[in-house]
Amino acid sequence: SDDLLRFAYEMIGFERTCLVTDSNRAMDAPPGKYRFGPAEDGTWVFSDGQTVKGADGSLASSMRGMDWMVRTMVGAVGRELQNVVRMATLTPAKLVGVADDVGSIEAGKKADLTFIDLNTPAMRPIIRLVANIVHYGHPGIVHSVMTDGEFLLRDRKVLALDEAALLKEAQQVTQRVWQRMIAKNPDIPPPPGGLHWMDA
Repeated sequence: SDDLLRFAYEMIGFERTCLVTDSNRAMDAPPGKYRFGPAEDGTWVFSDGQTVKGADGSLASSMRGMDWMVRTMVGAVGRELQNVVRMATLTPAKLVGVADDVGSIEAGKKADLTFIDLNTPAMRPIIRLVANIVHYGHPGIVHSVMTDGEFLLRDRKVLALDEAALLKEAQQVTQRVWQRMIAKNPDIPPPPGGLHWMDA
């Protein structure tokens, strides 16, 4: 509840409180049936789009990512957005002893960076920059991605792999997965409108 989140924020503080997520395969996915644990033989869990539960009705971890955790905490405490962001970055890095390498953008630390394009309709007008990013950011605003000082995506162009080959492989794998799933689970209906594959 918001009251509990506010209590933790006020009593423990942003320098000792971490935001975490134990989200499973149902994260950002439509309601349905998902494996919990190993992909091949994990326990089936069921998402209704809001929660994930096991067959016995018990909660089965989260279905929300870190962006949701930050937005939820901001909504609960109602202020100090930069401190909430810290609860998802520098605070956990310090508490697990890796803040010399990660957790903030500083000289000498690992350059794991995402560059975003603020000149998009979704990001304008900008009143408070961090608030815009937290509340309106989406994958389409990502311009470049750097990992450990090396660009993997630059000017929206994937550099670390053959993007065309990857898209082709993803299409082929998806088709095989659907075909295998339907063969093994004939009770699972195909998507509305049926399956109409594009040429891989």
